[in-house]
Amino acid sequence: MELVVVQPETPANVSEGSTVSEDDGQADNSMLNDNWARMNKSTEKLLGPKKRWSLHRHALPMVLGVAVLVLTVIILYWITRVRVVFKESDSVVTASQVVLGEDPGNFLDPNCTDLACRCWKALDASSLVQEVSASKEWKEMHGVNEFLAQTLQALNVSNGKKWKEMHDDNELLAQTLQALNVSNAKKWKEMHDDNEVLAQTLQALNVSNGKEFKEIQRELSEEHAGFRNFTLVFTDALALLRKELDGLSRQSEQLKALVLKPRDCSEVKAAGNIQDGVYTIQPGSNSFKVYCVMTLHGGGWTVFQRRMDGTVDFHRTWNLYRDGFGDIIGDHWLGLRNLHALTGSAGYQFRVDVKTSNGHECWAGYDDFSVGLNSLNPENDGYPLRVTGWDSRSTGKVFSDDSGVRFSTYDRNIDDYFTNYHGAWWHYNGLSFSPNGFYYDLVDCADGYRSTIYWAYCNYGCITFVEMKVRPAPKKNK
Repeated sequence: MELVVVQPETPANVSEGSTVSEDDGQADNSMLNDNWARMNKSTEKLLGPKKRWSLHRHALPMVLGVAVLVLTVIILYWITRVRVVFKESDSVVTASQVVLGEDPGNFLDPNCTDLACRCWKALDASSLVQEVSASKEWKEMHGVNEFLAQTLQALNVSNGKKWKEMHDDNELLAQTLQALNVSNAKKWKEMHDDNEVLAQTLQALNVSNGKEFKEIQRELSEEHAGFRNFTLVFTDALALLRKELDGLSRQSEQLKALVLKPRDCSEVKAAGNIQDGVYTIQPGSNSFKVYCVMTLHGGGWTVFQRRMDGTVDFHRTWNLYRDGFGDIIGDHWLGLRNLHALTGSAGYQFRVDVKTSNGHECWAGYDDFSVGLNSLNPENDGYPLRVTGWDSRSTGKVFSDDSGVRFSTYDRNIDDYFTNYHGAWWHYNGLSFSPNGFYYDLVDCADGYRSTIYWAYCNYGCITFVEMKVRPAPKKNK
């Protein structure tokens, strides 16, 4: 049979500084009784269930043997129990001295020689040690609880701030929504009032129009013949009014041309002037007179050079070619300064018409012609020429395909070609056109192109007429 040593259980809920009460002693006694009950159950398991035994002479020795065995087990159990209790009491006293720093005599009375007294004192000491251990655990748990409490407090403070911010934001949002609702309500009311006024106005108009329509219908039904006559009269009056408007429009264009000077002869033509003659234009800050060709080649041409009878000498200085000379209705040179003001922004066509003494007529045309294009100081730059887009239907070329050729006179010979030839011009590599040379009556044209008006592609006798002119190029479709 196995011996079971039962340790006394310590109370679980012991606070720091508390002592073992009488209730705790009663609990230990009940625990001992429970141990006895378990031992009896163990004995029953060992010996088997109780049976009714008859006092028989053969059974009496067996009963006595069992009784002696049980008594021996009980005595051994209590001896073992007392030893264990004494060992625990010594260890408890030692632990109490170490932990509490007190004398073991405070727990074990030296005058206490009774076994029960020493046992209870030992139990009290064991309970104190467990109490001290529980107190330490309680302190650790208390520290953890304080840390948790501080953490929770910090979280509550943070959450409180966030809640307050959210609450303030919600209040601001509520105020904004309230203001929007008030504003929308006011606007809706204004729109509602406007709609009511509009509805009333429309209703009044419908009533008024209904009445007028009825009156007109009645008048038309009664005076149908009179309405026909009225229609005819109205049509005639409308036609007359249109004629008057057309006349006013032409007068307005002419007045506009007088008040706002046209830029070139094409604008003079657009203003309603269709006769060849002298007009005043203002392509820049200054205005000057020009001769406009309105009846030939589509009209709107501004003449800048003409040779027709030799009455004007073209053997002139740089300054005269810059400022212009001659008679606008006869032989003349418009001037490089005026020509730059007219064509300096590009977008102009060029045409030259030539006649010879034996009746031949020649011409040349270019789509893009400008003098001093985008030049800040065109005179110092020599009024450079830019010309492109030669018309292949014409007689021949009068300009080189190169751009940037500068103008030369006998006193300002820029290109070194004027030394051998008379007549100022935009000379270039090879001389095929010289419109400003001597007129043929003054020098025999048989002398060649060194002195007279000359064009290599119109060599049919002496040239008696030259006219050079420009007008805005038609806009190209994109």
